Amino acid sequence: MILIAVVVLIFMPLGFYLILRRAPRTSRFVLLVSTDEIARKLVVSAARKIGYGTIHVYRYEDGIARLQQNGDLKMIIIDDSVPQYEAGLMLTMLKDSPIGVRPLILIVDKGEVGQTAPSYRAEVVVSRPLSDRALEDAIRQIHQRLEVLESL
Repeated sequence: MILIAVVVLIFMPLGFYLILRRAPRTSRFVLLVSTDEIARKLVVSAARKIGYGTIHVYRYEDGIARLQQNGDLKMIIIDDSVPQYEAGLMLTMLKDSPIGVRPLILIVDKGEVGQTAPSYRAEVVVSRPLSDRALEDAIRQIHQRLEVLESL
């Protein structure tokens, strides 16, 4: 019994260190609306490299709720794995909403246009096959623009 207590006391700080090290240390987040697990992993990795955390939802209703709850969501990434009408409905609701419009990155199959809803055009379109680098570049492009606007 004493041996178990000693082992727990020795390894408990290591466990807390690993948990804290993995947690994003940021107040900036991207909202990812996607049903694709591979896209989720790539977006999380790319966003983390630029200093963003990721909030992932599967449905547009959950995305709207998260935007209303969290003012630190700086941009939206919508994957075409979410049905097109859902993405369009979410963006139409955002355009007319007091919570405001956020910059949009759209993940699509090659050859699709970046139009998801009337008057809400994607600022950056990333085509499949997805790469960590392409997503990182897209997030960085919007991040740089947001930094300029926030410094004014």
